[in-house]
Amino acid sequence: LTGSISPWLVGLTTLESLSLAYNRLRGEIPPEIGALTNLEFLYLYANNFNGTVPSQIGLLSKLKVLQLEDNDLNGWVPSEVCENRSFPKPLTSLGVDCNDEVLCFCCTCCHLENCTESSVELSRSNNWRALR
Repeated sequence: LTGSISPWLVGLTTLESLSLAYNRLRGEIPPEIGALTNLEFLYLYANNFNGTVPSQIGLLSKLKVLQLEDNDLNGWVPSEVCENRSFPKPLTSLGVDCNDEVLCFCCTCCHLENCTESSVELSRSNNWRALR
């Protein structure tokens, strides 16, 4: 995929998992993504997103995995994402490229290889529970 995240995506309010990883998406992560309140897994790594992480991601109260590594993001991961009391504590996987461009005091992993490995295992274990 190329371009930016389409605005129609926010209408998919029953969506539980969204993977747009390994594409050529660009632009900012739209703040409207906070309307996807049933999301548990959000994979946006390995794209060309720029700008900051939108604080509206903090509205995703069911979110267990957020992966934003390998993009061109900058700034802080917002406190709304890190301190949202309705998130499972602690977040199972919260990853960005931890460097001089992106600062994150609550991330659980900082490199794409480490983050994807742990979230694949989590996803498999959750799918197993759903099948039982």
